[in-house]
Amino acid sequence: MTLKVEMLEKNDLSLSFKVNDISPQFVNLLRRVMISRIPTLAIDDVIIIENSSIMFDEMLAHRLGLIPIRYDMLNTKEDTTAYFKCEVEAKEGDLVVYSKDLIPSDPNIKPAYETIPIVKLAKGQKVSFEAIARVKTGSEHARFQPVSVCTYKQLEDEKSFIFSFESTGVDLPEKILLKGIEVILNTYENINKKLNELKDDKANRTN
Repeated sequence: MTLKVEMLEKNDLSLSFKVNDISPQFVNLLRRVMISRIPTLAIDDVIIIENSSIMFDEMLAHRLGLIPIRYDMLNTKEDTTAYFKCEVEAKEGDLVVYSKDLIPSDPNIKPAYETIPIVKLAKGQKVSFEAIARVKTGSEHARFQPVSVCTYKQLEDEKSFIFSFESTGVDLPEKILLKGIEVILNTYENINKKLNELKDDKANRTN
């Protein structure tokens, strides 16, 4: 049976499509994979060199982890590690440190948005730190989720669904969808491989 897919809405952050002749089990599987199984790059470790702001080191590291990191999801290896440096001092007056102040070691891997506030410094205060981004999945922590919203709605004919989701900014929504489908296919392939290995092992022991 061939799936019928109709694109309903698409932009740089969100995608919505209608799909016919598909089971609710598969649609729910896709949703769960999009949320928790897609390998995604995010800041996972922060080395604080100096922090004289009023924000605790732990809160600063937490905020950094929630900044979406923009990269090429389909062409980035799952063992990729990215590095950022930041050193900002408020010399003349109050100053806000933004995500644009994170200097990446790789210009192709950078914060998805430049104006996410990290911390406000008063005159004379300073922050200096290094941040390390790694690839993990949303099942380990929410900061590794590539989507902020992911839903589906079953239509009256029971075999048609509207699937909608929104990217956090890590990559284009269509590339996130392709990555999700890739995860599903690889999972089924691995399961099938293991089953065949078990059958072969059982056959060899019988003989």
